[in-house]
Amino acid sequence: MKIDFHAHTHFSKDCLSDVRKVLQRAVEEGMGGIAITDHETVEGALLAREIAGQDGMPLLVIVGEEIRTPHGEIMGLFLKRTIGACSVSRALLEIRKQGGIASIPHPFDSMRGSALHPKWLSKKEVGQLHAIEVFNARAALPSMNQSALEFAAGHNLAQLGGSDAHTLGEIGAAYTIVNAKDEKGVRDAIFKRKTKVEGALSSPLVHLHSRYASLRKKMLGD
Repeated sequence: MKIDFHAHTHFSKDCLSDVRKVLQRAVEEGMGGIAITDHETVEGALLAREIAGQDGMPLLVIVGEEIRTPHGEIMGLFLKRTIGACSVSRALLEIRKQGGIASIPHPFDSMRGSALHPKWLSKKEVGQLHAIEVFNARAALPSMNQSALEFAAGHNLAQLGGSDAHTLGEIGAAYTIVNAKDEKGVRDAIFKRKTKVEGALSSPLVHLHSRYASLRKKMLGD
């Protein structure tokens, strides 16, 4: 199964993508699953899961959230409710309490203020991670993903890949391959670190779409 483990909808402050269209695009791109990981909310992901079920889409929807901390973002996957902005230690605790999986998106992307470099984590906090995003299609340079890959290997973490899509055209640009047919199988593959990533970097121009979305929402008061 191919899973894009990092995608946004209009529930994110810097994205305008309609939830149903995100799901339809994922199916068109041959994804068997997609993690909806909006900023500081799981509402878009919960809606996506509901729509996929109602429409009978052949798509596993994973409820996720990019959680803002003072040092950067942590990704929670397989969540039940919104965690929201908080400290690193609190985010990891809340993910664990929900039975979720903790990862770090774009950890070595020095071009982003939202990147949580692992150096800000204590040894205990690193030990509470289950995975790390080793391929983010929006990374500015291939070396950033390579650094994440090396960190994953050095700390025995599962390797995840995702498009970080903020537009429909980016969905499926990067993804994770797991030998699984359902959510339990996907979770087990991550816990056993039996994942593989594939993909290609998106054009740097995609970041302009995010900035436009943020500006438009501010102007309209969304």
